[in-house]
Amino acid sequence: MEWKSLKTRMLVLILGMSALVFTTTILLIAFFNRQNSVDFAIELSNSKSNELVSQMQKYLEHPLEVSKNLVNSFNALRKQNNMNRKHYDELINIAFEKNEDLLCVYSMWEPNALDGNDNEYEGVFPYDEEGRFNYSTYRDGKRNAIEQTSVDEYDEDYYKLAASTQLDVINEPYFYSYSGEEGPHFFETSIVTPIIENGKTLGVMGADIDLKSLSEIIGGIKLFNSGYGILLSNEGVIAAHKNKEMLEQKFIDVFDFASNDMISAIKKGEKFQAKVVSKKDKNEYFLTLSPIQIGNSTTPWSLCIIIPKSEVLMSANALMSRGLLLGLIGLVIMSILIYTQANGIVKPIFQAVEQAKAVANGNLEKVY
Repeated sequence: MEWKSLKTRMLVLILGMSALVFTTTILLIAFFNRQNSVDFAIELSNSKSNELVSQMQKYLEHPLEVSKNLVNSFNALRKQNNMNRKHYDELINIAFEKNEDLLCVYSMWEPNALDGNDNEYEGVFPYDEEGRFNYSTYRDGKRNAIEQTSVDEYDEDYYKLAASTQLDVINEPYFYSYSGEEGPHFFETSIVTPIIENGKTLGVMGADIDLKSLSEIIGGIKLFNSGYGILLSNEGVIAAHKNKEMLEQKFIDVFDFASNDMISAIKKGEKFQAKVVSKKDKNEYFLTLSPIQIGNSTTPWSLCIIIPKSEVLMSANALMSRGLLLGLIGLVIMSILIYTQANGIVKPIFQAVEQAKAVANGNLEKVY
């Protein structure tokens, strides 16, 4: 019957329009919700980065502060024409004892730059073969020990970088043992400040610090389900990571999404944000690099935060799925209601049409 055909067309038209409105609304809500999720992830990453950068900067600047205070103390003794090296040794020992977080404190001077008496100390422990003031104290278990120094140390980065640039330096991280191969090995860095007088480098003052505490801080990062952080040196070496097997490896060698642009941003001390894709697992990640500046050093480090995109969008995708499901349920309920009510709408229309036809044909018997 024609009225059944009209009922079907009404059902299709109403449900089609409703489905279009429902779907468009849900997709728009899902789109904006996904964008909000991405914005929230970026904001969270920046907020967490700023918090951790401040914490790590404070940790790394502490040995620099100790070194600069020692430089001031040394200069005060020199102004008094104090030539007694034991007094200078004692300044270093006292500073070291007061700062138990440090692994080592040392001072290295150019020939005759401290007191002009290098020849009197040639071969005298703990100074080097040429008698330069080259003094280093470290922790050997629970006691403090003094290290025998050597002129060869002046070729090492922990001396020559600060001495040549006349700037503070945070050295690349390295494994080191103060008591031989059988002793404990520390993954550490040396933070050094130059000693300058009238534009001339007289020597350096430095302190070594264990990076283990920073790996513990990194390991405590909780971003979504599996977001994590990495501390990177100026050369892109992994300085702190929740997995100790990663330490001292190159960031660009371990992570296939690492790029030269990222390394360049680290070297320049610039903020860097990008969406990256791992070639290994095909997953997308949000990556943020935040610089960590130490003193007036030109070798800043960087904190890297990595968050899987799938975790960022998990709640948005779940909301869209629930929205589509509710929309489908709504369409089913609407179709039932329309189908059951259609007879009451369509039949009177067809009855009116039939009566109109009857009147037009002069048949008044069907009019009622």
